[in-house]
Amino acid sequence: MSLLNRIADDKLHRILMFTLNKLAANSEVITEVEVLQLHRDLNVTDGHVKLLYSESLDVLKFLTVFNVPSLETIRELFQLSSSTIDILEQIWKDGRHLLCNEDTLRRTDIVSNSEWLTRVEVGNKWCSNQITPVAFLQITSENSHNQKYDVLELEMSHSSIHHFLDQLDAIQVQLDRQE
Repeated sequence: MSLLNRIADDKLHRILMFTLNKLAANSEVITEVEVLQLHRDLNVTDGHVKLLYSESLDVLKFLTVFNVPSLETIRELFQLSSSTIDILEQIWKDGRHLLCNEDTLRRTDIVSNSEWLTRVEVGNKWCSNQITPVAFLQITSENSHNQKYDVLELEMSHSSIHHFLDQLDAIQVQLDRQE
């Protein structure tokens, strides 16, 4: 179970906003002064401050990469409670503009003429400092809403994702011919 589930809502809000601001400043390293300040604000030990920061950093990085992931995916991956998810969702809605450019905030295009629902998520400011451009692809099976592994998330170069989507189109054409 995540340590984020164990702290009060106002303290959770504080650590998530702190982490969001650190990511927006493109600085993931937490200084000793910041640890002491969070120690006073959150009323937890220094070790717990670093763990809380690390967990919130992981969750917010995930949200930065996949702007609109399913809440079930977040709950399963990070073992977060419903109340923690609610606070995280509110903070993300209020503060995602700090990390994401306009293209990322727009609704993603959905390809729905096959058995697979494909959502291609565009890059964002936080990831734009990479030398090699990377595309993030999230594939969800339409027929597996109740299954545990219904979302596939991939990180690929743009040429690899283009080749992958061409292969999916070829498979769909073959399936259409068989029917």
